[in-house]
Amino acid sequence: FLLLLVTALYVCCSVAVPYPLTTREGASLAPVYLMQKGLNPFDTRFIPEYYNGYVFVQQYLNLLAVKVGGLNLITLRAEGQLFILLFCFLLYLSLVKVSKNMPLSFLFAFIFYAASTYLNTSEARADAYGLFFYTAAITSFLVFDKKWLKVFVLITASVLCLFTKFYFVAGFAIVACYELLIFSWRRLLIFIFSSLVLFGSGIFLVARY
Repeated sequence: FLLLLVTALYVCCSVAVPYPLTTREGASLAPVYLMQKGLNPFDTRFIPEYYNGYVFVQQYLNLLAVKVGGLNLITLRAEGQLFILLFCFLLYLSLVKVSKNMPLSFLFAFIFYAASTYLNTSEARADAYGLFFYTAAITSFLVFDKKWLKVFVLITASVLCLFTKFYFVAGFAIVACYELLIFSWRRLLIFIFSSLVLFGSGIFLVARY
């Protein structure tokens, strides 16, 4: 309980800081500012002043948050904390499914949450969102029982990974390796083909910006 209290206090203090915690954190405000005005932040005429190296999932999620809390770093950090809690909850569910040990699963998920409150993940950046979709892709085959739902969550989460922070799409590759070890080459080839289509469509859409 003491660790929970200290972690909660640290999170509240770090979220409440009104100024950027790192030099890059303030860049998250710029594209959302343009989107509020109905402008495309990826338009070349807004480079370099409004440039943000991440793709558009973070920006659209941030746009929803600022409609409630206003355009500031506190709102964006609070939204990021929500996604940190969500991917820790997915981690907890998958651990309970495997170990059948709820206290130990909670402790592991809490340790992961506490670790995620430091460095980049808790800042107003794309990390928390990408890690949530990455976790959703990997745990989809553990958390959900129905096959169609597992595949749907895997593909949807992988696409959102690709357009949040590129390397989080590795969750799709991890599940593909799992398919190879547990199932068959045929299913692996289907996964590889799907991943190539996914990656190609991502490059095409990003290039259009």
